[in-house]
Parts: sequence; C-alpha cells; structure tokens
Amino acid sequence: MMPALPHEMARWNHDLVLGDAEEGLADELIKLGAKVEVVPNTADQTKEDTIQKLVDRAKDAFGGFDSACIRTGTHGTGNILETTADVLKHKGAATKMVDQRGQDPW
Repeated sequence: MMPALPHEMARWNHDLVLGDAEEGLADELIKLGAKVEVVPNTADQTKEDTIQKLVDRAKDAFGGFDSACIRTGTHGTGNILETTADVLKHKGAATKMVDQRGQDPW
C-alpha cells in the first residue's frame, strides 16, 4: 500500500489486509486500533493467485471487504466512472475485485 494510506485507514477504523507488509507496519496499525491481517508472498501481483490470497484472507478474517487498494504499478486513462470490467481485463487485480463482488461496480 502507499505509505500513508494504511495509517489513515486505521485511523478511520478500517480493518486491513496487507500483502507483504514492511516490518513493524502491522504493529503500528494495530496501535491505531485496526485489526490487521498480513498475507506473505503477495508482492508479485502478476501471479494468478496473488489477489485471490488477499481476497480469501479478507473473507476469512473479516467476512469480506468493502473496498480495496491494490497498487499494481499499472495505469490507465479515461473516466473511471465509464470504465467496464472488460476494459480492465488486462489489469488483473481490478477484474478479480469485480469478480469477487459478483457484480460490475461501474
């Protein structure tokens, strides 16, 4: 995650699932009041099962998730409100999130 984002989310009482968290980050977030799950071996988001591991942990630990921030290093252009799951197929993570929810959020 982006450096400040998990801290801000913890301050807003979000439970967090972190992939390959930096040492000490989970403890910092717990001190802020968050429930934190860390999933190792998830840095390579080009692997087919990486996002699924994160989703599965969220479902097991917290019963699901309401939002996700997955920094893949992939960028797109255009209006996100007009983007469809088909447009994002090559972006992997976004498509996985759409599939998990069982609906197209756009």
